[in-house]
Amino acid sequence: MIIMLQPPEGVPPLLIGMSIDEARNAMALWGSPEDVFAAPGEAPRLRVRDEGLTRDIFAHIGDDGKVSAIEVWKPISSKHQGEAVRVLYDDMDIFALPAGDIIRSLRDRGIVVDESDPFYPNCPRLTLGFNREGGDDIEGELGVARFFESVLVARSGYYE
Repeated sequence: MIIMLQPPEGVPPLLIGMSIDEARNAMALWGSPEDVFAAPGEAPRLRVRDEGLTRDIFAHIGDDGKVSAIEVWKPISSKHQGEAVRVLYDDMDIFALPAGDIIRSLRDRGIVVDESDPFYPNCPRLTLGFNREGGDDIEGELGVARFFESVLVARSGYYE
């Protein structure tokens, strides 16, 4: 299974700006969407995951009732029905390559990467964000994960 990231549009078939019902229908490709009830002050979310955590995908819903961001977590197991689960942006396998290599590759393509928070680098114009917190592969003095733990595709202006 291949999951393609297409910022700022979304993670097809799940797209930024969809209603909750449209998002549920789109996410059904990956499994059965469930409502994640938000704590006070947090936006509601939809989630699709399977028992083996080969897929764990969230649709974050904004105040307008539309999808404002999509978060894909690193597959725990790389196999889904005999096929590798890959999360791609262009030709980069986001969870198979070290985070530093992906950041360098993005910069080599002329994409601005903000690493002011080393645990949560992001590409503001591309509306792509990453999570390097936690994981079993901690490195460096700061203790960031060697590989990304999750990736977020957001609506335009999300990081501004």
